[in-house]
Amino acid sequence: MPGFSGLELQALLALRKVRIPVVFMSADARAPDIVSAVKGGAYQFLQKPFARAQLISSIKDAIAEQKQKLASLTPENKKLGTKKLADLILLYRDILTTRETTS
Repeated sequence: MPGFSGLELQALLALRKVRIPVVFMSADARAPDIVSAVKGGAYQFLQKPFARAQLISSIKDAIAEQKQKLASLTPENKKLGTKKLADLILLYRDILTTRETTS
């Protein structure tokens, strides 16, 4: 990922208390990176090359797990989740802006 690593993005999400499933993909990951990603809460770590079906399956599983978690939230916590989603969208915008200005 140009500009920063997936581990750096994961750390930034954690600082912002954004808890979403993350599927890492890498062609050259070292064991310590994989361990860091998993300890940081990665849903899964796929080593390239991988089958497209494997990626789709990982994403579907992550979404299903997230939906289960959301279904069990109280209405008050659902509002907090919506706010965190809005924060994530703003974070993504900030990241894109940063990448555009540093490119």
